[in-house]
Amino acid sequence: MGDIDGDGRDEVGVTDTNGEVTVLDAETLAAETALTSTSGPRVRGTGIDLVSTAAAGDVNGDGRDDLYVGAASWTVPGSSAFATGAGWVFTEVSGTVEVGAGDVPGFRINGPVRGYDLMGGSAVGIGDIDGDGLDDLMLGGDSDAPKTGSALVVLGSTSRATVVTDPDAVDAPAVASTDDAGATVPRGWWINGLAADDHLGHAVGAVRMDGWSMLLVGAMDGARDAAVPGSGYALAIDSRALVDGTLPLSSSGVLESSELLGDAYEGGTIIAGHGAGVHLGRSFADFTADPSGRDVTFAVGAPALFTWDGTLPAVRIVTLRAAAPATPEPSTTTTPTGEPTSSTEPTATTGTGPGPSSTAAPTASADDGALASTGADDLLPAAFAAAALVLAGLLALALRHRPRRQTN
Repeated sequence: MGDIDGDGRDEVGVTDTNGEVTVLDAETLAAETALTSTSGPRVRGTGIDLVSTAAAGDVNGDGRDDLYVGAASWTVPGSSAFATGAGWVFTEVSGTVEVGAGDVPGFRINGPVRGYDLMGGSAVGIGDIDGDGLDDLMLGGDSDAPKTGSALVVLGSTSRATVVTDPDAVDAPAVASTDDAGATVPRGWWINGLAADDHLGHAVGAVRMDGWSMLLVGAMDGARDAAVPGSGYALAIDSRALVDGTLPLSSSGVLESSELLGDAYEGGTIIAGHGAGVHLGRSFADFTADPSGRDVTFAVGAPALFTWDGTLPAVRIVTLRAAAPATPEPSTTTTPTGEPTSSTEPTATTGTGPGPSSTAAPTASADDGALASTGADDLLPAAFAAAALVLAGLLALALRHRPRRQTN
């Protein structure tokens, strides 16, 4: 989780079947320890099932790492609907903390009051994507039909104001909070899946590059092509394209995944599962060798929920090449004749601003300045990466398929 208590050592956050999160110092634990006997700080809430935890980074700029915890089935204050979902970012954890409607040392992120978005069941720290010196994070909410599932990018802030979300908003930001004067300020972006029951956001990941991140969102029960049911898909979104507006965002900051099916927009792509029933998008792992380069390499888990028909679990290794930021040519002096000696246009790729251009269907070429696939068809049938990712996917199936309370 990073060093959340400032003692110079990184901590570990552990969820349990009681819906609590325990913060542990791994360096002081015995070789074998019962979780209930540890003395680490705990995060809990009455009637609140905390199901996720993540290293948020330094979200408020105080020099210490922060802790995220999420409760997908909780209903936020002001909503009468079931399971809006919520998350909390703790900027200080020195003892047991109670979550709920009250204040915490940090801030809360509310799922939409419309209900059943299950926001916050997954989360990942994504680094500082907007260059303000504060780390940001992404949450997932894998709601059922009629919703598609969603992901939520939340920008860091020194404010402790609650972040509220409303993806249906027209004249206000979909992700917002208030400043010291009480004015509404944007705090991020909302991302929808392709179709109902895709469960987009069941897994989220990020590849942190120098000054930006490739944001990864899985929809293990969806399909890029409806003719290949259960193939799953994963979104890969260049964070620079969110920040600079290269992507086709609504006026409120909502991105529809369907906009990435064509090749008209830049900064994102949809990676399709390689066959029916493979359920690509269950998990992610970063394999990028050089964060300062253009090649982004990551693994996507495809757990294949049922194998009786010969569909086998797999791990897909994908390499995307992002365009480098446009850089202006150095200025030149004017010749005595008054003719320019060189062009003053940027040296650059086909993208607008610093975001890469993209093709929604991965292309064969990786050198054309596009967000292109250079290895999206490769599978890793064995090796520790495959074993780890598939095991993670299978171990989480109980959580994935646990009964959900329905509204009347």
